[in-house]
Amino acid sequence: MAAGSTSLKSLDRYLYTVGGEDRIVHRFDFNTIIYATDNFSEANRILPRYGVTMYKGRLQNGQDITITQYSKAFTYKQCMNEASILVKVEHQNLMQLLGYCIHGTKVYLIYDFALNATLADMIYDPMCNLLDWDKRYKILLGVARALAGADLFRHWALVYLHRHAPIRIIHLDVQPANILIDESYNPRLSGFEVAVTTSETDCVSLDNVFGTVGYIAPEYHMTLRCSTKADVYSFGMLVFETITGKSIWNLSPLRPVEYVHKNWLEGTLSDIIDPQIDVDPVSMTKFAEIGLLCVQRLAADRPTMEEVIGMLLGTSPLTRKLARIIVKWRKSPKWPILGIPETDLGSTSLSGKKKKKKKKKKKKKYQSI
Repeated sequence: MAAGSTSLKSLDRYLYTVGGEDRIVHRFDFNTIIYATDNFSEANRILPRYGVTMYKGRLQNGQDITITQYSKAFTYKQCMNEASILVKVEHQNLMQLLGYCIHGTKVYLIYDFALNATLADMIYDPMCNLLDWDKRYKILLGVARALAGADLFRHWALVYLHRHAPIRIIHLDVQPANILIDESYNPRLSGFEVAVTTSETDCVSLDNVFGTVGYIAPEYHMTLRCSTKADVYSFGMLVFETITGKSIWNLSPLRPVEYVHKNWLEGTLSDIIDPQIDVDPVSMTKFAEIGLLCVQRLAADRPTMEEVIGMLLGTSPLTRKLARIIVKWRKSPKWPILGIPETDLGSTSLSGKKKKKKKKKKKKKYQSI
């Protein structure tokens, strides 16, 4: 979308009507945004994402809000995508859209949330000692709540997006910078700029690879096709970062998956666990194994988010399956991460037929936000 006045008028009209009669999206004036953020002060600025800046603020009526600023023309479409999804969902671990503001060439989305920090701010900061294991566990469960399926898990976030939302959603960018934390350490999943909707087949084909490098599922990277199992992969990487307290890029010269697998295999997980976590080694081993299950090479081998929650709570029958898989893992000196079949999308409804190979492959573009 171009940055001209016509496109901004179209964006204004779209945002004003996107909620329809059921969800009113308010149009805020710029002075309200200035007041709420104390003129966009650095104290209210949150760690920026690619093309997007976030602020925390407070309206004159005392309501705490979070504001996302889209300042580049190429982010307008992402802004529209985020708004179109958020007006259709409602969950305690998802961001709730209040309204928007357009000023000059900048677009602001306003959310009903008292933001304290992002998970990235907290786990990547070696001086931050606020996240004990109970809080990290609470955050992981909250994110999973936003993503799954059976009635028992309908209030879990990723479970909600995958199964119980009015539209089935694949987030495609589950990572610490998109997990917002309030003062009580309740998480809200944000960053729906590249999220996609899918049908009951749980499979979608895209033109480009979007998301954040390092969290992108291999089958999506290789075939431009993905399912909800792509979010499961990203969640597995999130588990690794949560228990190590480090970015996946700072874990080791090895690939993060190989690094965790190597230490798990050698019984040296205690060497990579965040020293600020005071928890027994058995529990940490369990969480490392859950993460490894989530990032398995074949999407079909990965658990669903319902099953992940069951394992996190210790109630899933997959715990027994995990014991059998562990035996297989111990026989494998290296973690198999490459070589994804084109039909491996983790969906039981796929026909399994291979697509005809094209003579020329399009160059994949990455959009990290």
